[in-house]
Amino acid sequence: MVNKTTPIVFRDRVMPLFYSAFDHENVAVQENALQHIPKLCGILDFSHVKDKLLPKLTTVCLLYTSDAADDTPCV
Repeated sequence: MVNKTTPIVFRDRVMPLFYSAFDHENVAVQENALQHIPKLCGILDFSHVKDKLLPKLTTVCLLYTSDAADDTPCV
């Protein structure tokens, strides 16, 4: 997909589809998206990663961190 679009089109039209995977209820979809992050970080400019990608990752990490804490028995 990267080779078939311009960087601007990729960032503005394809990446929103990628980001929607983090909002998906299915964990397998989220895991698949997470596996593609290293490659995307090499393609996207730093400001886009900082402003768009990292907030999505933070949300996913905090969601599952709090879920794991709820399942852990208190000592």
